[in-house]
Amino acid sequence: MLLIKKNALNEKIILAIILLIAYVLRIYKLDSNSIWLDEGGSIWIASQNNISEFFLGLIHNWQQPLYHIILHFWICIFGKSEYSVRFPSVIFDLLTILMTYKIGKLLFDKNLGILCSLLMGISTFHLGYSQQARPYTLLTFLASLSIYFFIALLKKVDFKNLIIYAISSTLLIYCHTFGLFIILAQNIYIFTKIIFRKNNQIPTLKSWISSQLTILVLFLPWLTTVINQLHNRSALALSEKISFSTLIHTFTVYYCSSKFLLIIFILLIITNMIFSKDKDKLYLLFLLFLFPIIVLYTIAKMKLQIYMHAYTLTCTVPFYLLVAGGLTKLHKYIRLILLIVVILFSLIDIRSYYAGTPSFGHLPSQWKEVVNFIDKNATNKDLLIFDPWYNENFLYNYYSKRNDLIKRGYSNLYSEPGFININNSDSYFKNYKKIWFIYSDISEGEKSLEVIVQKTHKLIIDRNKYIYPEIKIYESR
Repeated sequence: MLLIKKNALNEKIILAIILLIAYVLRIYKLDSNSIWLDEGGSIWIASQNNISEFFLGLIHNWQQPLYHIILHFWICIFGKSEYSVRFPSVIFDLLTILMTYKIGKLLFDKNLGILCSLLMGISTFHLGYSQQARPYTLLTFLASLSIYFFIALLKKVDFKNLIIYAISSTLLIYCHTFGLFIILAQNIYIFTKIIFRKNNQIPTLKSWISSQLTILVLFLPWLTTVINQLHNRSALALSEKISFSTLIHTFTVYYCSSKFLLIIFILLIITNMIFSKDKDKLYLLFLLFLFPIIVLYTIAKMKLQIYMHAYTLTCTVPFYLLVAGGLTKLHKYIRLILLIVVILFSLIDIRSYYAGTPSFGHLPSQWKEVVNFIDKNATNKDLLIFDPWYNENFLYNYYSKRNDLIKRGYSNLYSEPGFININNSDSYFKNYKKIWFIYSDISEGEKSLEVIVQKTHKLIIDRNKYIYPEIKIYESR
């Protein structure tokens, strides 16, 4: 099963079938869920036509430019419906599946490449991020491109491979800062091979340093911005504690959030380690798989708010390669049984995902319904307060068809037109018939605002008793 004889046509047909299945899974219900907060932020940034506003949006929201530049021109051509803005992520994920196949074939053989592409193609983890207007599938595609040409350099050092490797690696960190961890893992591999004098199949030190300097020079225009972004983000507190169980959860979400499958995959990786004849290749894959996760986890333990499963999506490429390597070491009937088990678990998880109960990440957003309800029921004598304030731009304005409503963002930082602040709100609310609180999370500032509102208004819709938990409404007494 899935062991290809020496027939290039069979290989291409199987790969085409896997890509077709992956494509159908990713476009199905692509626009069924509303845009959620992070997607809204990306769309808002990409929709800016003023260059200075575009880059200010990137800087203030800790985003990198590449994905948003691509999305900007995509929106200009195809518009910004839910389907349209999410479709580039589908394309990038399909390209990742293709590149993973090519990496497996280049590093080992075509059978391992096919198995790996199948695992990725039916992974709900990849499916979920391929249906979001976020940079993560582009990040993973560029990581796979960097890894592919890194391996090509290990096999043959030539100018073409060096240039393409340097460009793809530069684009990787222009897409997301944590793409840097893939490049660092590659450097660890090169320098440990040099230190232990196992440098028969690595680039010369001179050519390697040249490639890294090229990446640095190409990234210099954005380097200061990234440093400032990380410094500003370090001031944020973690919303939840990071523990060892967080790591275990990361590994389980790679496939159906099933501990049973995780145990099987661990056993397959151990099988790969025991029976593999090329330990150097395993060493490289383990570096690419574990190093970014360990660095993210370590930084998160230092109280920096940066650990997210999405940031480790690049690690699934070497992870699936290690698992597929274990599958190729098994007897064909055992391999067939395990593949059937994996496919069945995947189908069950995919069904849950489409039903709106994903095994990872956030529940589907209802912002389309929320905005439609507000547009239908609010009057121009009401006040809409957004907490956080950027919900107005990122989410409400994406769906709203009305421009006659009075909207203010809550902020404990700003006391200027367009913002509500605790210090200037005491006599402000009595002028409005209804006060609408629209939020992603209740902040301490909003609780204080509600104490003031209750002097002149009574609660008529509570978030805990209403179908849309993003809304709370007060009406004048």
